[in-house]
Amino acid sequence: MTALWIILGAAALIVLVLALPLRIRLRYRPENGFSYRIKYLFFTVLNSESASAPEKKKPQAKKKSASAPSAKKSGGNAAQTLLSFLGLDEISSAANLKKAVGERGLLDVIGSVTAQLRELLSHSAALLRKGVFTRFSLHVLVGSEDPAQAALSYGRLCAAVYPLVSLLDAAMTLRAPEVDIRFDDSSDETRASFDACLQYRPWHFVCFLFYLIGNYFKHQKGAK
Repeated sequence: MTALWIILGAAALIVLVLALPLRIRLRYRPENGFSYRIKYLFFTVLNSESASAPEKKKPQAKKKSASAPSAKKSGGNAAQTLLSFLGLDEISSAANLKKAVGERGLLDVIGSVTAQLRELLSHSAALLRKGVFTRFSLHVLVGSEDPAQAALSYGRLCAAVYPLVSLLDAAMTLRAPEVDIRFDDSSDETRASFDACLQYRPWHFVCFLFYLIGNYFKHQKGAK
């Protein structure tokens, strides 16, 4: 009985950990540039400010000329592994593509790759739609030394930003977005600031990872 309670407690803990929000903070300021911070509960997972902190330069030894081909080879192997993991084994290498075309024909290979890409994009879009912007604030003051040019820039900016925000609102959830674009004839330059907080649940990424793993084994099984 004790073991059962331990198992139930562990399962409840895992569910709680996967259900707690993961917050992604995005910010842009003219003086500081773009920054981001990923936080889970009270813990900071990633922080661009700490990542961009200056590091002490260490003396580097002279690299041998043979290291360049090896780095290129390892990069190629990584790309091939990634494509295979995504179920795109037919195009993961020139040899695989040639073999697939020889066995099934070019049209069949193109159709298979297209269908797989469509499925990947569908699941990626589903993951994107799970995100919730608990904060979305964009403020732009359009200015220029030439008032006519500033007015033209203001019109183009409004025509681009507002439809884009509407499209983002249709794809994801934006809670009370703040978008303020103004024309400032007293300013000689355009200034913009952006502040957003995007919220996910860890289980969204876990489900997507399980889909990728299942898709990989499905294609590996079909290739045999």
